[in-house]
Amino acid sequence: MNTKDTVSIEEQVYDLFINQAVPASEIRTQFKARVAPGTVSKYIARACQKAQENGVEIPFRSKRRDGFKPISESKPLSSLHTAVGAKLYRFRQSKKQWDTYDFCRATNFSNHSRLRMMETGLHDFTLSELVRISEITDIPLQQLTEVPSVIIGSPSQKSV
Repeated sequence: MNTKDTVSIEEQVYDLFINQAVPASEIRTQFKARVAPGTVSKYIARACQKAQENGVEIPFRSKRRDGFKPISESKPLSSLHTAVGAKLYRFRQSKKQWDTYDFCRATNFSNHSRLRMMETGLHDFTLSELVRISEITDIPLQQLTEVPSVIIGSPSQKSV
Protein backbone atom coordinates (compact mmCIF):
# COMPACT_ATOMS: atom_id res chain seq x y z
CA MET A 1 0.00 0.00 0.00
CA ASN A 2 1.45 3.38 -0.90
CA THR A 3 1.39 6.60 1.11
CA LYS A 4 -1.18 8.23 -1.15
CA ASP A 5 -3.73 5.47 -0.38
CA THR A 6 -3.00 5.74 3.35
CA VAL A 7 -3.57 9.50 3.37
CA SER A 8 -6.76 9.00 1.42
CA ILE A 9 -8.06 6.44 3.93
CA GLU A 10 -7.10 8.71 6.82
CA GLU A 11 -9.04 11.58 5.22
CA GLN A 12 -12.02 9.29 4.68
CA VAL A 13 -11.89 8.23 8.33
CA TYR A 14 -11.77 11.90 9.39
CA ASP A 15 -14.77 12.73 7.23
CA LEU A 16 -16.80 9.76 8.45
CA PHE A 17 -15.97 10.15 12.13
CA ILE A 18 -15.94 13.95 12.55
CA ASN A 19 -18.23 15.28 9.82
CA GLN A 20 -20.72 12.45 9.48
CA ALA A 21 -20.58 11.17 13.11
CA VAL A 22 -20.29 7.52 12.06
CA PRO A 23 -19.42 5.30 15.07
CA ALA A 24 -15.84 4.04 15.23
CA SER A 25 -16.97 0.40 15.17
CA GLU A 26 -18.71 0.94 11.83
CA ILE A 27 -15.67 2.71 10.39
CA ARG A 28 -13.43 -0.20 11.46
CA THR A 29 -15.82 -2.64 9.79
CA GLN A 30 -15.92 -0.58 6.62
CA PHE A 31 -12.12 -0.47 6.28
CA LYS A 32 -11.19 -3.88 7.71
CA ALA A 33 -10.44 -5.36 4.27
CA ARG A 34 -7.91 -2.61 3.48
CA VAL A 35 -6.46 -1.54 6.85
CA ALA A 36 -5.95 -3.23 10.22
CA PRO A 37 -8.47 -2.24 12.93
CA GLY A 38 -5.64 -0.85 15.07
CA THR A 39 -4.60 1.44 12.23
CA VAL A 40 -8.15 2.71 11.85
CA SER A 41 -8.19 3.42 15.60
CA LYS A 42 -5.02 5.48 15.18
CA TYR A 43 -6.64 7.39 12.33
CA ILE A 44 -9.68 8.09 14.51
CA ALA A 45 -7.45 9.34 17.34
CA ARG A 46 -5.60 11.60 14.88
CA ALA A 47 -8.93 12.84 13.51
CA CYS A 48 -10.04 13.80 17.04
CA GLN A 49 -6.75 15.57 17.70
CA LYS A 50 -6.88 17.39 14.36
CA ALA A 51 -10.49 18.44 14.93
CA GLN A 52 -9.67 19.81 18.39
CA GLU A 53 -6.70 21.74 17.00
CA ASN A 54 -8.99 23.27 14.36
CA GLY A 55 -11.57 24.18 17.01
CA VAL A 56 -14.13 21.67 15.80
CA GLU A 57 -16.27 20.48 18.68
CA ILE A 58 -16.48 16.71 18.86
CA PRO A 59 -19.77 15.49 20.30
CA PHE A 60 -19.37 13.27 23.34
CA ARG A 61 -19.71 9.63 22.45
CA SER A 62 -20.27 7.23 25.28
CA LYS A 63 -17.80 4.37 25.08
CA ARG A 64 -20.07 2.17 27.13
CA ARG A 65 -23.50 1.58 25.70
CA ASP A 66 -24.59 -1.60 27.40
CA GLY A 67 -23.58 -3.43 30.50
CA PHE A 68 -24.71 -3.65 34.06
CA LYS A 69 -26.80 -0.86 35.47
CA PRO A 70 -26.84 -0.01 39.16
CA ILE A 71 -29.72 -1.59 41.04
CA SER A 72 -31.04 1.87 41.89
CA GLU A 73 -31.53 2.65 38.17
CA SER A 74 -33.31 -0.61 37.35
CA LYS A 75 -37.03 -1.27 37.44
CA PRO A 76 -38.64 -4.49 38.74
CA LEU A 77 -39.48 -7.07 36.08
CA SER A 78 -43.13 -7.43 37.14
CA SER A 79 -45.45 -7.22 40.12
CA LEU A 80 -45.01 -11.00 40.60
CA HIS A 81 -41.23 -10.63 40.85
CA THR A 82 -41.69 -7.76 43.30
CA ALA A 83 -44.19 -9.74 45.40
CA VAL A 84 -41.94 -12.81 45.66
CA GLY A 85 -38.96 -10.58 46.45
CA ALA A 86 -40.90 -8.73 49.15
CA LYS A 87 -41.92 -12.01 50.80
CA LEU A 88 -38.32 -13.20 50.73
CA TYR A 89 -37.14 -9.87 52.17
CA ARG A 90 -39.71 -9.95 55.01
CA PHE A 91 -38.72 -13.52 55.86
CA ARG A 92 -35.03 -12.63 55.92
CA GLN A 93 -35.69 -9.61 58.14
CA SER A 94 -37.76 -11.71 60.56
CA LYS A 95 -34.79 -14.04 61.09
CA LYS A 96 -32.42 -12.17 63.39
CA GLN A 97 -32.14 -9.27 60.93
CA TRP A 98 -29.70 -11.29 58.82
CA ASP A 99 -27.84 -9.44 56.13
CA THR A 100 -27.88 -10.98 52.66
CA TYR A 101 -24.52 -12.72 53.07
CA ASP A 102 -25.43 -14.35 56.41
CA PHE A 103 -28.82 -15.44 55.10
CA CYS A 104 -27.32 -17.10 52.02
CA ARG A 105 -24.70 -18.80 54.12
CA ALA A 106 -27.15 -20.05 56.78
CA THR A 107 -29.71 -21.35 54.28
CA ASN A 108 -27.22 -22.48 51.63
CA PHE A 109 -29.17 -20.39 49.12
CA SER A 110 -27.79 -18.58 46.07
CA ASN A 111 -25.33 -15.74 46.64
CA HIS A 112 -25.87 -12.40 48.34
CA SER A 113 -25.83 -10.37 45.11
CA ARG A 114 -28.47 -12.53 43.46
CA LEU A 115 -30.53 -12.52 46.67
CA ARG A 116 -30.56 -8.71 46.65
CA MET A 117 -31.67 -8.74 43.01
CA MET A 118 -34.45 -11.21 43.93
CA GLU A 119 -35.63 -9.05 46.82
CA THR A 120 -35.89 -5.95 44.65
CA GLY A 121 -37.79 -7.72 41.86
CA LEU A 122 -34.90 -7.53 39.39
CA HIS A 123 -34.19 -11.26 39.12
CA ASP A 124 -36.10 -13.58 36.81
CA PHE A 125 -36.73 -16.60 39.02
CA THR A 126 -36.32 -20.16 37.81
CA LEU A 127 -38.80 -22.76 38.98
CA SER A 128 -36.15 -24.42 41.13
CA GLU A 129 -35.39 -21.07 42.81
CA LEU A 130 -39.08 -20.55 43.56
CA VAL A 131 -39.31 -24.07 45.02
CA ARG A 132 -36.22 -23.41 47.16
CA ILE A 133 -37.65 -20.06 48.38
CA SER A 134 -40.89 -21.86 49.21
CA GLU A 135 -38.97 -24.45 51.25
CA ILE A 136 -36.90 -21.84 53.10
CA THR A 137 -39.80 -19.52 53.93
CA ASP A 138 -42.36 -22.30 54.60
CA ILE A 139 -44.76 -20.52 52.25
CA PRO A 140 -46.56 -22.87 49.82
CA LEU A 141 -45.46 -22.32 46.22
CA GLN A 142 -48.96 -21.33 45.10
CA GLN A 143 -49.22 -18.73 47.86
CA LEU A 144 -45.68 -17.51 47.16
CA THR A 145 -46.51 -16.79 43.52
CA GLU A 146 -49.78 -14.97 44.22
CA VAL A 147 -49.67 -11.27 43.54
CA PRO A 148 -51.50 -9.31 46.25
CA SER A 149 -53.58 -6.29 45.28
CA VAL A 150 -51.25 -4.09 47.34
CA ILE A 151 -47.54 -4.83 47.35
CA ILE A 152 -45.43 -3.66 50.23
CA GLY A 153 -41.81 -4.31 49.49
CA SER A 154 -38.42 -3.69 50.95
CA PRO A 155 -37.43 -0.17 52.00
CA SER A 156 -35.81 0.39 48.60
CA GLN A 157 -39.11 -0.43 46.87
CA LYS A 158 -42.09 1.87 46.72
CA SER A 159 -45.54 0.60 47.64
CA VAL A 160 -47.84 0.01 44.70
